Amino acid sequence: MNDANSHKELKLAFSTLGCPRWTLRQIVENAARMGFCGVELRGLTGDMDITIRPEFTTALADTTSLFADHGIAISCLSTSARYAVIEHAERQHCLDETRRYLELAARLGAPVVRVFGGQVPDGHTRQSILPAMV
Repeated sequence: MNDANSHKELKLAFSTLGCPRWTLRQIVENAARMGFCGVELRGLTGDMDITIRPEFTTALADTTSLFADHGIAISCLSTSARYAVIEHAERQHCLDETRRYLELAARLGAPVVRVFGGQVPDGHTRQSILPAMV
């Protein structure tokens, strides 16, 4: 097979949703031990909003060192933000959360921040809610 991408190695990451009780150190050490290249951060020890945790606020330098020392990338930060919403306060909450995650992603060097479309609200179709989502 003469594929232009055949020389590229598939890099694997896992989500912290799969290890909800692990500490950040356990996540990073196990990722390295198991041969993963990265981690998708979607919650940590019961907190779904990692932007409020000390590991990602006051101890951010220690966190970035932990990942770097083990050669593990942060492949994605995953939010709870969803954008198929009509109510202004809920939309503002999602925008605020997304901004916090974008700022954290920039500090961590994470290339992706995941948000959700969400459930189509009553009285709308996928097509009619799309402008609000965009």
